[in-house]
Amino acid sequence: MAFSRHSLFPRDDHFLQQLTGSQRQREFARSHWNRTHASLFQLSRALTVDSVTGEHGDSLDFFQNEGMSLPERSARGNDYLYAVLPHAPGQGQEFTLHFHYRGSIIQDAGNGVLFVGARESWYPHLGDCSEFSSYDFLLRWPRKLRLIATGSKLEEHEEGEFRVGHWKAEKPISVAGFNLGEYASTFGGFRRSFHRCLRQS
Repeated sequence: MAFSRHSLFPRDDHFLQQLTGSQRQREFARSHWNRTHASLFQLSRALTVDSVTGEHGDSLDFFQNEGMSLPERSARGNDYLYAVLPHAPGQGQEFTLHFHYRGSIIQDAGNGVLFVGARESWYPHLGDCSEFSSYDFLLRWPRKLRLIATGSKLEEHEEGEFRVGHWKAEKPISVAGFNLGEYASTFGGFRRSFHRCLRQS
């Protein structure tokens, strides 16, 4: 299960966005992990990991396109993150990792609609699309925009110039995502925007 906190900050009037994320991810060890201390996660090369820590706050080693600058990563990097566990977990053992990361992965689709370009890797994702997980996440974004996310919205409120929303998937899913834009406030207009965003995701 992944519990995430993300903030979306506008950098200028052209909707260039900066994402910062903090994610707590609880996993069960697969059988082949009995032989290794490393876990491989999908994560966009456009995102920079600042730290990976264990359940008790202990810093863990990690590797993400080692020795490459951000332009070099964009040109010839990969979308993977290796986290080194303190010891190889036993089969079926549950463990928790905390990730802190930041970067620009939100694109402008035009007409005031923003979407996540790195649809499957805007957060640390263990495995591929065949791996299902439960998702529970908080998003914080500029108040003038509306946000649509995967799962059921549990709560939304304003904090100064921002909105904060809490979403949770009702059942395990392969990928979590969101769209952001200047949607119409009427129900009908919102519904049309919602369907348009889903087609673009």
